[in-house]
Amino acid sequence: MSDRFTKSVSIVRIKAIFWDVGGTLAEATADTLNNLRDDLELCGIAREAITCDAFAGAQAIWEADWPTWQTEMEEQAGNLRRAQNLLRDAQLPQSAIGKVARQLNTYARHYKVTKDIELLLDYLTVQGLRQGVISNWPPSLRHFLNQHKLTRHFEAIVCSGELGISKPSSEIFRHALDALELKPEEALYIGDNLCSDILPARAMGMYAIHFSPWQCNTDAEARDVKFLSKLLNKLMT
Repeated sequence: MSDRFTKSVSIVRIKAIFWDVGGTLAEATADTLNNLRDDLELCGIAREAITCDAFAGAQAIWEADWPTWQTEMEEQAGNLRRAQNLLRDAQLPQSAIGKVARQLNTYARHYKVTKDIELLLDYLTVQGLRQGVISNWPPSLRHFLNQHKLTRHFEAIVCSGELGISKPSSEIFRHALDALELKPEEALYIGDNLCSDILPARAMGMYAIHFSPWQCNTDAEARDVKFLSKLLNKLMT
């Protein structure tokens, strides 16, 4: 356990916990290319229709494109552009490309919820802790959380896609705190990325736990829900 966390729990009673999503609450079940090729198969298109060169180019464009989406309509239009770029070498009709684009909108099925995280979320709610999400995610975040039956745990869902502000900006953390009418020192943030999650949260005056359940990150304070639960129990004793 870090000295920072040990000190924090003795100073203040935490009133709320905010969570990151990707790499924290859930993670993709396979690499991106394989997931995209699985989508093709569901559309009746051969996996090889996405060439490696087309994937590399389309991925670079998509990574620059998705942070600009602020509505689900913009996200759907972005997924159509993504499908067109992915299938640029396949000589498919527009109807087939449109079908793939619609399949891309159902990406939630490619993710798996972190083992035992739902039990922990339920437990924290019973203990009287309010919970929310702060995530760099497209506008479909609420739908994603609904698909995985996680929405019910959160009073505030703060998404970069809706705000047009991304972590590590302090503004996205401030927005979440304001949504629950909290001071920074009354909130704890849990995320898997030191630079975009932990350091900016601490710079805001929030407490933070570096939790990395999907990556072999030896610097993380917790790498599974069991140990994370032990840290969090320090808040309630």
